[in-house]
Amino acid sequence: MQPFADGVLVGLSLWGTSIIGLVIQCSDGKYFGSIRATSNVYDHVLEFLTHNHGRKLREVMGAEIDTSDMIHLVPRNPTRSPEFI
Repeated sequence: MQPFADGVLVGLSLWGTSIIGLVIQCSDGKYFGSIRATSNVYDHVLEFLTHNHGRKLREVMGAEIDTSDMIHLVPRNPTRSPEFI
């Protein structure tokens, strides 16, 4: 089985207002997952993923996302960094 990170981001779907569905094409089939994003960054995450459609998941997850207009965001727990679930 090929690692998911080597698969290609081939699809996105919107589930409500906080979850973005992902479709990853690997050599042995399609895999589905999701990313939860809070409402204040949801549009930025969706735009970023849309821009990176067709790239390997490894490249997408390693890419920089522009957070310059999100400087007002503060993690709820300052001892932990924000993370994707």
